[in-house]
Amino acid sequence: EKVESHSALIPTLKFPKKNLGEKELIIYKSILHRFLANFVAEETITAKVVVTIGVGKDRFKLTGESVVQEGFYKYEPATFDNKLPNFIEGDSFKVNFKKILKETKPPKKVSERELAA
Repeated sequence: EKVESHSALIPTLKFPKKNLGEKELIIYKSILHRFLANFVAEETITAKVVVTIGVGKDRFKLTGESVVQEGFYKYEPATFDNKLPNFIEGDSFKVNFKKILKETKPPKKVSERELAA
């Protein structure tokens, strides 16, 4: 009767029992963080970053993302494949490049049967 709109989960003032199991605690925290993330006033800002590192005559280019302002990421952390720090143009830092010996393989050939699937 007191529910104004349909909601799968309704927040209450009840707290969970203290002896939640491991899986129950994971679910509880996931729901709690998702709910809190909806009310974060701070905007979430990410930036595409392109960094060129000069080492002597050589130049190395890195591309990735950085989190400028956390916003809802405080409660719903995201994973970035190429997360980079917030560089400022002209920043300098020490690098320690190491050679890695590895052998690459060409992509496997695709058959007509795989194409038809």
